[in-house]
Amino acid sequence: FHLLDRAEVKFDFTHPTRFVDLETQSAMLAEPEIIRARYFEELDRYLEEMKNGCREFKTEYRRVVTDEPYEDVVSSFLVERARKR
Repeated sequence: FHLLDRAEVKFDFTHPTRFVDLETQSAMLAEPEIIRARYFEELDRYLEEMKNGCREFKTEYRRVVTDEPYEDVVSSFLVERARKR
């Protein structure tokens, strides 16, 4: 399960925004309109790397947005897994 916040997926920021890396605490102020296209390019590249890494180790990759009800996420995962058996 790869958890992503809805803001990471939509990137619908409209005003200059301070972005903080939660792991390193480094921050940058950016104009979303200027970086949006590049952000999505890098996000797509990163997500593909994650999927490819999972495939390499024969591990299922499942992207989950954090505002999805966890019961729905887990139950759909378990139902799909049961069907594969």
